[in-house]
Amino acid sequence: MKSKNMLIASLLLLLASFCMFIWGIHMFTYKGDYTKFMSITGFYSFILCIPTFILAIILIVIADRKVDKT
Repeated sequence: MKSKNMLIASLLLLLASFCMFIWGIHMFTYKGDYTKFMSITGFYSFILCIPTFILAIILIVIADRKVDKT
C-alpha cells in the first residue's frame, strides 16, 4: 500500500474512533427511551474505540516511516 493511501486510511480510522467514542459516551449518558440496537451499538462502539484508535496511530507511524525511507 502506498504511504499516501495508508495515511488517508489511518486518518479515517482516527476519525471513526473519535465518532465511536462520542457515540458510546452518548449512549451511556442518555436517559431516554432508545432501542436495543442503539444500546448494543453504543456498548460495542465504546469498547472498540480504543483498539481502533491504537490501530490508527500504528498505521500513521508506519506511513510516516515509509515516507522517510523514500
